[in-house]
Amino acid sequence: MLGSRPTLLALDMFGGHKTDEVLDTMRAHNITLSVIPGGCTSMVQPLNISINRPYKDILKVSINKALVRFCAKEVLIDRFTNSAL
Repeated sequence: MLGSRPTLLALDMFGGHKTDEVLDTMRAHNITLSVIPGGCTSMVQPLNISINRPYKDILKVSINKALVRFCAKEVLIDRFTNSAL
């Protein structure tokens, strides 16, 4: 418990979270564990929802735009090189 308040700890399915040592420690401190099913972590973790997901979405758009620009340059270079022959 944190102070006198009940405590809930949400963990993902990582095997290291479910060792006897971890489980015993949680029981000794009256901490209730909640295991998040595989594939669902990003839906319930605050950083994944509020920061990581928007960041990754912006990053994907930026990478896609850069790839389009790069590929367009490569096509132009290829056309120029082949037309010069």
